[in-house]
Amino acid sequence: MTGKALFSTILGFIFSTALWAQNDNNGINIPINRQLFHDNIIKEKNLLLGSDGKQDNEFTLQGNEDAGRLATAAINNQVDAIRYLID
Repeated sequence: MTGKALFSTILGFIFSTALWAQNDNNGINIPINRQLFHDNIIKEKNLLLGSDGKQDNEFTLQGNEDAGRLATAAINNQVDAIRYLID
């Protein structure tokens, strides 16, 4: 491979990786005119996960860890599924 071709390949890889890393929508391509709507959904999901008194990404039920894990998985997965179905 020539030097120019190698340089072009490496440069293209760097730029494509940097652009790919900007996506924070769990694989959901959101049109720009509905981005604010989806941002509000994410804020509400975070408020629901934080309603147990801790600002983390888990919903904890006192006395029942299994139910807390199920609730956390349901909140995360179902909200993302609803966002996907909207768009």
